[in-house]
Amino acid sequence: MGIGHAVTRTVRDSAAILDAISGPLAGDPYPSPPAPAAGSFLAALEQETPILRIGFSTVSPNGNTIHPAAVEAILRTARTLEALGHEVTEGSPSWDYAMPANSLAMVMGAAGAKTVEDRLAALGREIRDDDIEPFTRFLHDRMLSISPLRLVEALQQIEIVSRDIARFYETQDVWLTSTLPVPVPELGVIDTTNVDSVFAHAGRFAELTAVFNVTGQPAASIPAGFDADGLPVGVQIVGRHCSEAILLQLAAQIERESPWPTIAPWPPPSKR
Repeated sequence: MGIGHAVTRTVRDSAAILDAISGPLAGDPYPSPPAPAAGSFLAALEQETPILRIGFSTVSPNGNTIHPAAVEAILRTARTLEALGHEVTEGSPSWDYAMPANSLAMVMGAAGAKTVEDRLAALGREIRDDDIEPFTRFLHDRMLSISPLRLVEALQQIEIVSRDIARFYETQDVWLTSTLPVPVPELGVIDTTNVDSVFAHAGRFAELTAVFNVTGQPAASIPAGFDADGLPVGVQIVGRHCSEAILLQLAAQIERESPWPTIAPWPPPSKR
């Protein structure tokens, strides 16, 4: 489930990287997006952004609340986009949230187990307790005991979720939501040496983002200020399939209207 891109400071950098990696190689089962009509993603940034239909939501699709600083960032960004002329309305995709969470764990676990097994084969030995972290070992051992039929079922469930989410884009071009539904956690909240800790926290942190790793839609996390403790808050924009150029244009508009600092304010507002 690796992502063939990078974390960047500017939209132009993201566009430039996408230009370098875009387009399929012969035999790619999941090719990178082709270059847009403008000739390149960088060139697309110089074109006028079309008026887009943008749906936004301030709660998670599974009904969980989103922390207040993130809600304010969503609403502020929605107002900015509306002022730019976009058609902004409240709404979000709907899908069986539990299904992709379980299926994603299955697919990621299978891919990870195969990577571990390939490495062990190259080393010519069995796995040792100190080879990988406990959570990775848990997924590895679990996947070795899973029926191949269960993996096929997980892939089918992902297809169902992808279709459910795609229905939202029959009437909308972009979904605006939060990147992280909870405040930035303190260091050590997720103990990656403890399986229960990972399961207890990781799903909540990734509930607005992980699903798009499997639907194949372009999504961008955009800086949207800081909370009272000086920690970053982000909004996420998600487009329909193969709308990378449109998403970059929209991100560039947000960047121009609400430029983000590259250094967090200090002291944070709560300490002033």
